[in-house]
Amino acid sequence: LTAVVVGAQLMLAVGLVLVGITFARRQLLAAFDMSLQGKARAVAALVYYPPEGKPGLLFDDDEAPPPFDASHPDIYQVTSAAPRFEAHSRNFSSSFLQDEPERNEYWNFISNGVPYRGLILRKVAIRDADTATTDVDVAVDVFYAAPTLDIARRANEVGLMVGGASLLLLALTGLLAAWAIRRGL
Repeated sequence: LTAVVVGAQLMLAVGLVLVGITFARRQLLAAFDMSLQGKARAVAALVYYPPEGKPGLLFDDDEAPPPFDASHPDIYQVTSAAPRFEAHSRNFSSSFLQDEPERNEYWNFISNGVPYRGLILRKVAIRDADTATTDVDVAVDVFYAAPTLDIARRANEVGLMVGGASLLLLALTGLLAAWAIRRGL
């Protein structure tokens, strides 16, 4: 009987660990996606019209948001069809866009052995209307990607915490069950 109780508790502990890791990963990914979208919008805000009514667009790359992970820089590209314009991070490659989904969705890819998650914001309006040289609304498309190494690490930490707590509770309830069975309860 003790083995059945301990076996059931062990299955419960394993289930809790799996649910904990899955839930933590989902929540971390949702928070990461919101942050990724915010960084993409911040990059879009760095596009502006040249002073003194000159044609074209300019990009202030000195103000690009800091990367999520200093050892693996974020990747971005900003483009506009009219006027013809492109700005991108030093580590950008058009190959990153090969697996781009058709809609504005997030997608995962590997760059130099590092997992990244990216998204594209389409037709983001330029907010520098005071110095615009044209009556035509100009919009940009922004590709932004960041490494997801931290998500896996944090989900694993949650798994270790939940697993450790489950094992501790398993040991305590197993001892309590063994004691109760010996006492005839």
